[in-house]
Amino acid sequence: METSVNRLMAAAIVGLALALTHPGEVSAAEINIWTARAITTVLAEIGHQFEGATGHTLTVVSGLPTDFARRAAAGETFDVLISGSASVARKPDIGSVEALKRLLLQSKSVAYSAQVSGAYLSMELFPRLGIADQMAAKSVRVEREPVGNVVARGEAEIGFQQISELLPIPGITYVGPLPPDVQRVTVFSAGVVVGSRNPDAARAFIRFFVSPAGVRAMKSSGLEPISPKERGRD
Repeated sequence: METSVNRLMAAAIVGLALALTHPGEVSAAEINIWTARAITTVLAEIGHQFEGATGHTLTVVSGLPTDFARRAAAGETFDVLISGSASVARKPDIGSVEALKRLLLQSKSVAYSAQVSGAYLSMELFPRLGIADQMAAKSVRVEREPVGNVVARGEAEIGFQQISELLPIPGITYVGPLPPDVQRVTVFSAGVVVGSRNPDAARAFIRFFVSPAGVRAMKSSGLEPISPKERGRD
């Protein structure tokens, strides 16, 4: 490739996601709901209407978040949790290397990409943390689709892939990037191919890619644009 203007364009950062919802059956089903006591009155009214309109039935259990946490830890399953926002939205701690290691060891199943980010996890990070054997027994290597899809279907409890590949996937919660001490950044570059039929137009496209509009698009997709000083010039 020729060196082109604004050669280094963006960096992809490895992130973590966990299941948010699981796809439900279309046919009539019993839906188990765990809810805060303050919601039971409105649930009685809304639930009756929902059952009449859909054919589904609701089984409602009310209690405290600590009650639900204890029952879930004991292996009980449910379909919907209605609780204070702080309880529902709580994400696992991956703010430090030790916290990440604890999460990995506690998790029942882990999915990662067959691409660069997954190779880093399985071949470098897990051995570095001293948990390669434990992770090998419960890891899923995803080859033909985004890792987030596997997590969303409930086939893995947590998943790792570059952030820009996790964010577009519905049905998962993006937790955050890996801690800085174990993060692996992949830098993507763009250049005009030797023999291009439209080299000037190609350069114009690359310049547009790193324009303010392009930078905004990269940031919104989870990529980290490279600064002008780092990109270099023609």
